[in-house]
Amino acid sequence: MRETKINEFLTSQNNQTINFNKDIIVSDLDGNSRVIIKCYCTIISGKSISHYMTVEDEGIFENNKEAIQTEINKFKEEAIKLAQNNNVPII
Repeated sequence: MRETKINEFLTSQNNQTINFNKDIIVSDLDGNSRVIIKCYCTIISGKSISHYMTVEDEGIFENNKEAIQTEINKFKEEAIKLAQNNNVPII
């Protein structure tokens, strides 16, 4: 992290921010795709990790919860590894 002083009352600070996002999509037999879950993660190197998800289609999610949860878990594992590789402590 580098700090730059501008005049004497303003400060600029650079942080390495990583955005890691993934959509969980299902496709039907006709090849039509639909986003069911949107997963988001923001990592600030050496400082923090924040991740969350949004259910875009509750009906499909409820009917396929186990399979979709497996994909959500994979996303979370990838996000944690990425954070650890960037010196973020995991609680």
